[in-house]
Amino acid sequence: MTLIEDIKKLRELEQAGTKNVLSWKMLDHAPVMLEVLGCFQEGDVERLRKGDYSVVQRMIYAAGLMEQER
Repeated sequence: MTLIEDIKKLRELEQAGTKNVLSWKMLDHAPVMLEVLGCFQEGDVERLRKGDYSVVQRMIYAAGLMEQER
């Protein structure tokens, strides 16, 4: 299962009000979610809007983490 699929399930749990299960699953995924979030840096949106695609390698890495089978 990929992190993308897991996040969909986490959203379903949140909407269903299953807080205890949600909390434990979030803790399981916290390290990789933090790694994905760490790929983004302040100013990325503005760089992309200006056509500066120097941030693309980080975005590709983040996408790879999201799609990686767990």
